[in-house]
Amino acid sequence: MSNEEQSGESARDRLRQAAEQRRVERETEARRQELRDKVAARKAEQETQAADQARRQDLRDQVAARQAEREKQAAETARQRAAETAKQRAAETARQQAAARPAPAARQPAPASPARPPTWASQGTPVTTARPLPGPPPRQTIAAPAVPAALSPEVKREVDRLHRRFTAAESDAQLGSVYSAIGRIETAFTQLPLEIDALRARGYAHSRQAEAQIDAFRRQWESTRPRVESALTEHVNRLNGDLQLAGQRVRQISGGTPAVIAATTTAVDGLESKIRAADQALRGLYDRLSSELQNLTRELNQIKKMLDQLDESPDIHLRSSEGPIAVVKAQWQRDSNDGPEGSLFLTDQRLLFERKEEVVTRRVLGIFKADSEKHQELMLDIEIADVENVTQRQESGGFLGMGRSEFMDLTLGANAPVSRARFLLKEGRSADWISKIKRVQTGDINRDRHEAYVAEVEAADTVLFPTQCPSCFAAVPPAPRGVRALTCEFCGATINPL
Repeated sequence: MSNEEQSGESARDRLRQAAEQRRVERETEARRQELRDKVAARKAEQETQAADQARRQDLRDQVAARQAEREKQAAETARQRAAETAKQRAAETARQQAAARPAPAARQPAPASPARPPTWASQGTPVTTARPLPGPPPRQTIAAPAVPAALSPEVKREVDRLHRRFTAAESDAQLGSVYSAIGRIETAFTQLPLEIDALRARGYAHSRQAEAQIDAFRRQWESTRPRVESALTEHVNRLNGDLQLAGQRVRQISGGTPAVIAATTTAVDGLESKIRAADQALRGLYDRLSSELQNLTRELNQIKKMLDQLDESPDIHLRSSEGPIAVVKAQWQRDSNDGPEGSLFLTDQRLLFERKEEVVTRRVLGIFKADSEKHQELMLDIEIADVENVTQRQESGGFLGMGRSEFMDLTLGANAPVSRARFLLKEGRSADWISKIKRVQTGDINRDRHEAYVAEVEAADTVLFPTQCPSCFAAVPPAPRGVRALTCEFCGATINPL
């Protein structure tokens, strides 16, 4: 080989070495840049989490201060109400004693029983108004009639039975169940807002609908309460007269004659019928409102259970502006009618299915459980944008074909982990869940977001990502709201916001 050829070969080797060295340097610099990007992304995520924690702590402090103020106001309201109730009871007792006729000397009546105050007056329960409902008037207790010894055992038993029925009717005529129901309604108007504040402090962002419902129920109760008060006073006074008439029959039953027993039985039957009619008439004024408040209480309890499960989950991590909405026990039927069981979560961005079940691994005699394994893992993470269609299906089942099974079928897009998913809901109705999913898809759910959580959505919407990967120039799909970094699905590079 000539000297010129050797020189040319050496030059090419040096060029190759230089190119290789530059390639290695570029790769090293790229790895270093990737590490710097990951560190920056991790730091940004930590800062976001710290800001979220600070904001939630601020919400907790506001809830605690508001709750302390409400408890202070409730205590003052209860004190004023108790004083007013005692004043009204004293005035009513004095008026009735002045108007009462003296009893015959041959038969002294038993001492008058005290007026029964409303349930919330004895418990000190906070209510929405300081004006209490009037208690029923004092009534005299009818003593058990003296039964002559000459009466037969059958007649004695009938006399005792009629007196026990009258005593029970005398207690029912106080309409205690109505007072208790009204007390529960007014307690709900104090407790439910506090429960919503506590849930919001834990991260429940979509509370405006529940708050609007409470406001509507409160306005309805403020218009209904005067009618309940008027009707309650009317029925109590009317039952007081019916009690006196029936009590006269009970006092005359000691003779034990068939005619007296028959007349007393008719009087007690009529009294019981009038008490039932009064109770039903009063309940008709507030039963629907009471049922609505109970439904809202159950919904808030379900939200609390959802937040508890999210806190306990090791795999579910909500994004910075992601709001949880609902949870239901479900089975993912990926293999015919079988599949893992767990919880299906709905947020304002995703559907998440977490398997959570205990699987028996060994049985004794083929029946009794000997060993088992507990499984808890996130199996499905589906963006709401990837839900193309959702339908419901109902099947009869259970013992002798009774009962109904609720199914929900999902058709998913190309970016979802699976193309189809079927869930058997263990509780609730599939139609309700489909309605919630469609509200998320249309953005209607955002109207329920509390103003304390609006700023984080606006901040997340301003985060922009490049349309191409900086490393391989592949197209970057739109990033979900609240995501702080993306990973290129082609080269694996970390993509940070612009």
